[in-house]
This record gives sequence, structure tokens and C-alpha cells, in this order.
Amino acid sequence: MMWILPLLAFFLWGAVLWFLPKVWRRFILTALAAMALSLVVLSVLGPLLGYWRFVNTLVIGGVPVFLPLVYGALAVFLAQFLPGRSGERALYVLSFGGGEVILHWVLLRAGLLTYTGWNMLFTFFLGVVFYSFVLYFRLVLSPGVTVTAGGERAGGWPEGALALNRVRAGKVWSPKGDRKNREPGAGLPRGDDRA
Repeated sequence: MMWILPLLAFFLWGAVLWFLPKVWRRFILTALAAMALSLVVLSVLGPLLGYWRFVNTLVIGGVPVFLPLVYGALAVFLAQFLPGRSGERALYVLSFGGGEVILHWVLLRAGLLTYTGWNMLFTFFLGVVFYSFVLYFRLVLSPGVTVTAGGERAGGWPEGALALNRVRAGKVWSPKGDRKNREPGAGLPRGDDRA
């Protein structure tokens, strides 16, 4: 069972490189931030506080070697297919928290992870908080990269508050991706993205 985490990391990074060959480089800082954050979380909750322990896998200092690579690949997927509206983003992060529960369930069933004073509900909340931070890193580290749910670039102009800041500077977002000097607010998406 020692091969599950390396195989999962290899599969996810292979999927990133295969399905997103041109886009993944834009989110490499987000992936690195997610890997660093996962190292901190795994180190604190594992060896330091003793809530969980990884067994039967390659572990250095109580942290599995390949698990941060898994979180880095998941962060690239999160950053690539990020929805534009805040309500959709919240559901998106909640779904990644549910994915975290599935990942822990597989690791528990495979005998790679043991809990001590921890449960799946805590894992869900930790996943939501973790991926909220990853979402924040994505918005801070690569704010000019905007992609649609299909993975296509949406003109390179971010939606929401960042677009409004650009409008105030005299540049206007348009759905086709072209920049025109028009009246501020023209061409902005309608709905809850508008301030």
C-alpha cells in the first residue's frame, strides 16, 4: 500500500501537464504556496499535536513525502477552473473540502493514516479552510489570470473588484478580451460582480 500516495501524486501532476499544458505555469506560485501550507498543516497536526499519523508510506519527520505534491496539483486544478462569482466560489471550495474527506477516507481504508482525537468532520472543515487559503493565494499571486470553467482564457482581465479598479484607471473589461477606452463601467458583467 506504500505506492498509493506516489501514484496519486504522479497521476494528478500527469493530468495537470496533459490537460493544462500551457496554463499550469501561470499557477506555479499558487501550487508552491499550497505545498508549503500543506507541509505546515501536516507538520503541526501530525507530529506536533498528534491528531493523525501516517504509516506504511515514505515519511520524513512525520510528514508523507508525496502528499504535498498532491496538494500542489489540486491547487493548480482549483486555480484553473475557478468560477467567477463569489457564491460559486464558495460552493467550489466546499466541494474541494469534500474531496479532502474522500482523500482521507481512502488513506484511512488503505491503512496509511490513523486518527487520534480527529474525525472526518474536522477534516472537512480543515479542507475548507485550507482551500480558502489556496484560493486567496491564487487571487493574490496571479490576479491578472482569468479563466473560464472550460479552461479558456477570458481575455486576461479579472472579474469583480479587480476589474472595477482597472475601470477606474480608464481601462475597461470586455467579454471579448479587447481593451477600449470607454466610459467607466461600460462592458462590465452585470450581477453581483458590480459594486
